[in-house]
Amino acid sequence: MNKKQKTLPLKENKFGILYYPKSDIIMYEGFLKNNLKDGYGTLFFTNGLKIYQGLFKKNLKDDFGTEYNVMGNIVYKGKWKNNLYHGRGSLYSSGKLRYMGNFSEGEFSSYGYLFYLNGKLKYKGYFLNNKYNKYGYEYTEDGTKLYEGKYKNGKFHGDGKLYFGNNIRQSGNFKNGKLHGYGMEYYYNGMQKYNGVYKNGLYHGKGIYYYYNGNIKYSGYFKNKLYNGKGTLMWENNKIKYEGKFMNGLYEGKGIEFYFNGKKKYEGNFLNGKYDGRGVLYDKNGEGKEYIFKNGYIYDKKEIRTIKNEFNINIYLETGKNFERISKKNLLEYISKNNIEKESKNYTKNELLELIMNSKKMVKAKINNSKSYDNFDIFGNEIKTVCYGNDNQEYDLSSMQYLFQKDENGEYVNINYVYDKNNMRVPNYPIIYNGIQLTSYLIKEDIICDTDS
Repeated sequence: MNKKQKTLPLKENKFGILYYPKSDIIMYEGFLKNNLKDGYGTLFFTNGLKIYQGLFKKNLKDDFGTEYNVMGNIVYKGKWKNNLYHGRGSLYSSGKLRYMGNFSEGEFSSYGYLFYLNGKLKYKGYFLNNKYNKYGYEYTEDGTKLYEGKYKNGKFHGDGKLYFGNNIRQSGNFKNGKLHGYGMEYYYNGMQKYNGVYKNGLYHGKGIYYYYNGNIKYSGYFKNKLYNGKGTLMWENNKIKYEGKFMNGLYEGKGIEFYFNGKKKYEGNFLNGKYDGRGVLYDKNGEGKEYIFKNGYIYDKKEIRTIKNEFNINIYLETGKNFERISKKNLLEYISKNNIEKESKNYTKNELLELIMNSKKMVKAKINNSKSYDNFDIFGNEIKTVCYGNDNQEYDLSSMQYLFQKDENGEYVNINYVYDKNNMRVPNYPIIYNGIQLTSYLIKEDIICDTDS
């Protein structure tokens, strides 16, 4: 064809050639109508390689055709409409198939298959606007199933199953990629981990949480993945650990705590996971005693009042002060506690004080008349077998044996127990000298006595 005949007034479909402006390089070779590409033809890069080969309509790619990159590799093969991928087709990257399925106006639409660069299937199912939609299957790069179920806007949405390896990781109702509503979660070994209600991917509402071995760990209500509301916490041996109310994952309000063997440990009120308020504390034999707690520690107001009253009485006996702070009732309680003998008559306040003073004088005289006071320890026992406490004081062996006496369960008989800041039950060792807790002792013959053994 004469190069000067680059544009001919063709009204009928006839074969022709179009050139790049001001050059001899062919741009198009194929059928033309009214000087527009129409029918079967081929577009070329300036290097002579194909850009597109297929059908045209009014200068636009239309119906079936194949698109190439500048390296000559196929980019797309399939249906077109108005220069856009439209209908059934296959999309390639670096010569490898990346997508096979339906297109709509240049985007993945309806049913199709998406592939990784290594050729493994990434997704099969429905698309809308290039995103996973309706129902589909998603896979990891090694070919194992990742998800099966419903989608919306490219995210898990509706009934579905999320996998880890060959086992289900999560199943239930999803919303925006997260479990929302009823669902289930599993450990990596396939055992169930949770069964209940979710909100935005978190346990929220009524549900059951399981140990790795399949036993129930907790059943009750959750909020933002934390125990919240009424629930029951279990030990791994399937016995109840706690039954009552929770708040933000901690015991709160009325509740019952149990030992590992299923026996009651505590029944009463909790605050921020600690005993707080009135409650009954049980030993391992099932015997209970009521206390008032504050921040996990025994806080018995009656006992505190007794200590204050005894302090005021002792201050008066030593200095003559605090008389107005002492009541007749306080004096009678002091006399009863210290086993001071008195007659059955109505004593006045002054008479009761005199009775107490005389009793103290008699005890002091008795000690002075028997042996040196220095030969008795703080417990009132004569020091026959010398022991040194970890507070650097001398005691008789009988005093130490009494103080650190244990029952058949290995618990102290004469030392109370309290709960530390970690809510652990620990011995409340006495402080006798120098502000140091007396926790162990050493017999003079250098035998160390470990009180916890």
